[in-house]
Amino acid sequence: MSTPINILKNIQDIEPHIDRAQQGADSEKEALGFLRSTAFKSIAEQGKLFDAIGAAGEYLGHILFGGVFPVFKVMQVYCIPAKRRIGIGKQLVQELVDYAEDREYLSLTARVASDLDEANAFYERMGFNIVKTIPGGQTRNRLIYYRVRDLDTPSLFDFMTPTAQAPMHGFGISGQYSNRTPIYAIDLNVLFDVSKQRINSKEAGIVFRAGFRNEIRPVIAEEFVIELQRNSDKFHDDPHLRLALQMDILPTPKPEKIRSIEENLAAAIFPERNSQGILTPQDKSDLRHLATAAHYNISGFVTSEKAILRARDQLYSDYGAPLKIPTRNFDRVGTRYQDIWIRGM
Repeated sequence: MSTPINILKNIQDIEPHIDRAQQGADSEKEALGFLRSTAFKSIAEQGKLFDAIGAAGEYLGHILFGGVFPVFKVMQVYCIPAKRRIGIGKQLVQELVDYAEDREYLSLTARVASDLDEANAFYERMGFNIVKTIPGGQTRNRLIYYRVRDLDTPSLFDFMTPTAQAPMHGFGISGQYSNRTPIYAIDLNVLFDVSKQRINSKEAGIVFRAGFRNEIRPVIAEEFVIELQRNSDKFHDDPHLRLALQMDILPTPKPEKIRSIEENLAAAIFPERNSQGILTPQDKSDLRHLATAAHYNISGFVTSEKAILRARDQLYSDYGAPLKIPTRNFDRVGTRYQDIWIRGM
């Protein structure tokens, strides 16, 4: 049950609590990052710091945000340790949601490191969906989840959407990936075919050129990045990793959401090793790539991995559009790609 609190917004009311908010944030730099000692007062003066105050006037927590119309960026949500898990963070977020909707903002965003499990669980409960994964700073080599919560604010996108359909998301992509441009996840071997001038380099090059021309939207699974990190001796010097971190990244879904997909894929692609329970780490990585593509219901998956291609007919039969593993359906992005797609790029 939520604890009754008073949420202060005006600088005159917040000023007595600014030092306490600063101290609280500094105590959890790993999760909240670092701000200069003058930052809190400056942000409060801009009206972008809300403080949660208890019945006795004591400081309980705060929400700090930035951004410009029509998007607010949530920078910090903090609650003192003694008062956690009783709804204070939820009330702070809801206060910001109401504040933003009253001013006709369209969305709230937040960036959360992928290894901060509690923070990610909190933002998930608050309706912030992961829309992409981006690289963090060079010091920690983290991946950052870019999260978006669409607000209940009428927008031009709503008026453009037929009444029989669900409203379009104005900023980011909440839930499953959707776009007018067909979205294709590419496998590591496609990138290597181009960069290392392997036998399929010409065909792989066509896929990348299609992306540059906006005929398709190439993306990679988060597992793509993890696999590169796992096999890179020097993180900063790996050109493939640097390139991958600049691409759109499909975040890995929660294990329970793709477990059954991975199990079905394993039986189809690696039947012998799967039945014997001896799947290799590479096998499991391949399965996670494909399961991620299926989960987000994207247009297809481009690969030259022989084990996957051998199972292509069964995969297409089982999953249809979410996993168009080389089939004639690649002609959606141009007939000149059809033969390449059928051959199994």
